[in-house]
Amino acid sequence: TVWERWNSYTIENGFGGQNGMNSFNHYSLGAVASWMMEYQAGIQRGEKEGFRHFVLQPSAGGHFTFVKAAYDSVCGTIESGWTADQEFIKTYDAVVPANTKAVLYLPVKEWDEENKQCTGRKDLPEGVTWRGRQMHLGRSCDVFELVCGRYHFEMG
Repeated sequence: TVWERWNSYTIENGFGGQNGMNSFNHYSLGAVASWMMEYQAGIQRGEKEGFRHFVLQPSAGGHFTFVKAAYDSVCGTIESGWTADQEFIKTYDAVVPANTKAVLYLPVKEWDEENKQCTGRKDLPEGVTWRGRQMHLGRSCDVFELVCGRYHFEMG
């Protein structure tokens, strides 16, 4: 157990100068970091153990204009980062470690029905397979499968 004072914080006295018994190591504080990793950066466990097959689903929003995150899995470092403008992702970068695969749900702003791709996106990088478009977590997304490698996407 962690030592903690019952009167750890009060509106009148704040911490009262007694921080020696305040741990600040509670799940509620860690939950914010978990949310940032899983939803802002979009690095999430897949169905297979050990992050051998994982999910990337970045989500821009609020006043954030960029996110860059890395997770050291047992299979290697997974990276996810984006830049955004007005809650829409402009660029997305990812690293999928060796001997792993990822499914990427990439939110899109504009859709070119004739070419079946996000307007303004260049040719898909090698190792990327487009699996269609679907609503995911309330957003319209392009769905891709990624093999190990380093990827950069630009949206129009």
